[in-house]
Amino acid sequence: MLAPVRAETAYNTHRTGRLTRRHVPKPEQAASEDDMLFRRDKSSGDSHDAGKPERPEPAAPRELAPSPGFDHLFDAHDAPTASDLDKAEADKQTAIRMLDSGGDARVAVRMLSAAVEVSPDPDSLVVLAQVEQANPLWRQKALDRLKKAVAMSPRHTGAWLAIANYWGVRGDKDKQRRAMQRILAYDPNNREVREALDLLGPES
Repeated sequence: MLAPVRAETAYNTHRTGRLTRRHVPKPEQAASEDDMLFRRDKSSGDSHDAGKPERPEPAAPRELAPSPGFDHLFDAHDAPTASDLDKAEADKQTAIRMLDSGGDARVAVRMLSAAVEVSPDPDSLVVLAQVEQANPLWRQKALDRLKKAVAMSPRHTGAWLAIANYWGVRGDKDKQRRAMQRILAYDPNNREVREALDLLGPES
């Protein structure tokens, strides 16, 4: 049964990765609906933000275009070296152990965030997203990480459950239901997801 989880402890759920005969979307329908799962809906009942005025999103900094003939001066996106990748993998493991053991969450999040920029993987993205969503300023970032996780691994049950939990704790049952239906699209015999869908009741 999928029950809304507390955001500050949600990162532990990635290890359980489990949680049809309701509406299972056709592939073309699911593709069009998936984008809605990664947009923060202002009407989605986020109790933490209720009654507070919306803050304008900061404008993205303008990028300066390099002058012709100086491309060799703009190598900011060089591929990571083998040493970079090894360090990123080690940092991911260290950060996740810190989170699991109740260590310094701020240090762990900074370490894990830097590591997934170098070497992203679905499991680490899910862990990081579930921690970040506890901070109202990072919720869209958390959704972006979950979107990247399912893009890398469309059958990552832990990622879809994290998306379902994200919307479940915010009271958006429709998006919670659609995320779980994505699991049933490739795992139609998942009993726990079917039971969770039954508890949600009919679609609105």
